[in-house]
Amino acid sequence: SVAYFYGESPDEEQMAPVERLRDVPAILSHTYYPQAMRLSVGNNVRIFFGDYPRGIVCSSRGSGLIRVLLEDVPEGRYKVLVDYYTKSNGAEFSVWHRQVMMKDWISSEGEQDRKVEKYDCGIIDLTPQSNSVSFQIRGDQFRREFEFANIYLERIQ
Repeated sequence: SVAYFYGESPDEEQMAPVERLRDVPAILSHTYYPQAMRLSVGNNVRIFFGDYPRGIVCSSRGSGLIRVLLEDVPEGRYKVLVDYYTKSNGAEFSVWHRQVMMKDWISSEGEQDRKVEKYDCGIIDLTPQSNSVSFQIRGDQFRREFEFANIYLERIQ
């Protein structure tokens, strides 16, 4: 069909479709990169990009919320993993799927900047109506930043 559309004449050798070539493999994992995430920002949160190639910094001196839309992935059951950074002014955060807490409050405070890779946040059932994950942030005057990078979804069979 490509030769027919782009060529000056139809292809002389035609190949019949074979079932093996028509199968589309199921997506087993998906990575959301910070620069391509669609976000909803709640009250009392300021967001900005950290130093390249790090992630998104969420700053709050009280309690705040940021929601990340998990789009373009088939419906199903997924394990949610997130990369985040510990830092000297790291705030506490918790992970939510709609009104259900997936992971209790975790401190992102640390003596030095360190990347925590693929932190297990729990399991969610993605549907068109519930395709997001939220981070609640609890900060104060000194510990007010939560910085996260990639979010990974791994399909559970």
